Amino acid sequence: MNTTSTVLPERILSITLGSWDPHGPEAQGFRISPQAIAALKHCDCTLTKERSRIDIGLYSDQSFGSDVPLSRREIYARARAAGLALSPAEVGPCLRQSYVDQPNGERILVAMDPLAHAREPLYVFAVGCDERGAYLDVDDENPLPSLSDKVRRLWAFVVS
Repeated sequence: MNTTSTVLPERILSITLGSWDPHGPEAQGFRISPQAIAALKHCDCTLTKERSRIDIGLYSDQSFGSDVPLSRREIYARARAAGLALSPAEVGPCLRQSYVDQPNGERILVAMDPLAHAREPLYVFAVGCDERGAYLDVDDENPLPSLSDKVRRLWAFVVS
């Protein structure tokens, strides 16, 4: 008996793991927060050197059957029930580097095990675009689900 429910992504993006270039932010003109830099340098974020292609599904709260924002815990529970896999942390920087046409007002939270840092709370990567352009940031592991009406929050899960 299949107990998983069908959850469809709003979009699927293909990215290449192992493609993160630490000079990418300057070369491509996107911002990277000090917290994201610290996460890349000091946390348990393993960046592979071997290239491999994966597909990332982008899911909204509505994809998981909710008209109101869900907490990360609720999103992860619904995703697990639907058979979705968490993303490796490397998806954050690689997605930022490859997603050059991200629409303004979109913020993608990488559905991943939180990065632990000795002096900071637990983080996940956030890939976004606002009026100042594209950025890579981190988000607290348990943020309040409320966001500005101008920000569209999506979740990135591995689909292949």
